Amino acid sequence: MQRGENGEKIVHFDDDVMSQVRRIREKAGDSELIVVMNQIHIGEDGKPTSDIPEDATDYIALCEGFVEQSGYSERSGKGLVLELGNECNMCHQHGGLFNSEAFAEHVDPEKYADFYFETAKKLKSRFPDLRLSLTGVAFCDTEYIGRVIDRIQTRKEQEGVKEGLIDIISFQRILIGHYSCALQLTVQVCSTQIS
Repeated sequence: MQRGENGEKIVHFDDDVMSQVRRIREKAGDSELIVVMNQIHIGEDGKPTSDIPEDATDYIALCEGFVEQSGYSERSGKGLVLELGNECNMCHQHGGLFNSEAFAEHVDPEKYADFYFETAKKLKSRFPDLRLSLTGVAFCDTEYIGRVIDRIQTRKEQEGVKEGLIDIISFQRILIGHYSCALQLTVQVCSTQIS
């Protein structure tokens, strides 16, 4: 991550990747492109982690950089859906594949909700037509989803935020087959506005 003339954080994505995304945008017409913006970052110990960061500034810069460099900023974000985080309801205590750096040390729905709220508020102010999705929740964890939505709603009320911040709720049901093969199905549930 670099700094601009005014000290703002600037993220540069690979030119080939952004070129492909721009071609998808041009060819897809009215379709939406859904991009998972994973929360993996370098922690205080210098190692990769998926723990929700205390400060969303770098993550917001990452999302803004993607919208700008992909060309969706020309349309105020229209046609783009960013999923903010991935499987934030899973952590190392769940064992197995969840022991990797792709997963957090612990799960904290309220911390993720605050992170989502700050990120969504900033992104929606810059790109009003950008659509946002809650983290792809593993195993359709309705308790986690409920706690996150309740916290976001509380923050909206406390801060007088009127616009909807959640456009899509994404969840994944992971099925383990007879041969221990995992199949992931992602279902997008859309609503006009979750207040």
